[in-house]
Formats: sequence, C-alpha cells, structure tokens
Amino acid sequence: MPAGITEFQVRGRSFGAETVRLKVYDPNGEMVATGQTTPTVEQVTVDAAAGDGAGQTWAVEVARADEGVLEDVRLSLGEGLPPVFAFVPEHVFTKQ
Repeated sequence: MPAGITEFQVRGRSFGAETVRLKVYDPNGEMVATGQTTPTVEQVTVDAAAGDGAGQTWAVEVARADEGVLEDVRLSLGEGLPPVFAFVPEHVFTKQ
C-alpha cells in the first residue's frame, strides 16, 4: 500500500457458477473489508479505508463464496495501487 493512500478498491470478477469472495486484511492481520460474487452477480468491488496502514503491507485473500465454486477469477486493484502481488510479506518490495 503506497504512502498517502486514504482509501482503495479491490475488484473481483467471476463467471457463472464460478464465484469468489475477496477479503482485505490490514497490516495487523485484521479483516477490514469483504465482498463476494454470486452466480447472478459476477462482479464485486471491495472498498477499504487505509487509515494508519498506508505505506505498509496489506493482504488480499481470494476465497470461496457462499455459493458456487472457486475456480477462474479475475482480480484487479483500484487506482493508486501498483498492480503487483507477493505470496508472502517477505517478498514485498517498496520504493525507497
């Protein structure tokens, strides 16, 4: 999460019976936002406030929604967020 960001979005898109739940976790590991698609609503936008977490490492979990199966998912980050993911926090790089 770049410094100076006050709020951000994470978007997910699924297709038909393939659905997704997105969970956003702050740097302390607390889930701060979540949303999911359904078989009839194929897109979800999860809005979150950065608060004191701007400039730190956040997490996004792609999980099974209440309905459907978790398979093909398109994940995108909102404006102001670099389009980069890391599997573990130790692999995150920051601009110096």
